[in-house]
Amino acid sequence: MKKVIRIILWLVAVIIIAVIIKSIMFRSKQLTVWESITPVAGIEAAERLAGAIRIPTISYEIGEPIDTAAFTSFREYLFSTYPTV
Repeated sequence: MKKVIRIILWLVAVIIIAVIIKSIMFRSKQLTVWESITPVAGIEAAERLAGAIRIPTISYEIGEPIDTAAFTSFREYLFSTYPTV
């Protein structure tokens, strides 16, 4: 019985040593995250959203003519407001 207990204790000690060595040798594989180029303040974001909402891009029923000028204006607004997206 003493031999079995001694073998179990040796196995536990070997496992603990292996875990400690692996923990010491571990290197993080996490990717670096680039920070935002320009943080957007709440007021600036609200002003940009308000500008987008002011453009009347309304879709009507099927068969009705589409106001392409409004969508073109909205597209130009998006390109001028968010040039890097």
